[in-house]
Amino acid sequence: GNISKWYLASEATEPGHGWDHTKVDPTSTAALLAKRLLEGFIGYTVYGEHYNPKTLALIQPADFTPFETALEALAQQMVAALQAEQVSFVPKLMRARGDALS
Repeated sequence: GNISKWYLASEATEPGHGWDHTKVDPTSTAALLAKRLLEGFIGYTVYGEHYNPKTLALIQPADFTPFETALEALAQQMVAALQAEQVSFVPKLMRARGDALS
């Protein structure tokens, strides 16, 4: 089962500037504290420049289930398209991969 009502997580390695601890307020709720940390992290710059990528997310595990279901359905459709050798699918997949890496 879930051990927390909220998860604050990042796909990418965090940029070297770290967390904006000025946003920490010990009287805040967990959700508000995490939201403020997220906003500070996303908005933080060094000499006016953002480090990229910034992939920090605040989610509730209960809200993740519909996304997980949709993602699994998409993955199954993609596998089926590849297995059926749908010629039009491969360039779209490669373009999406390139866009994600840029």
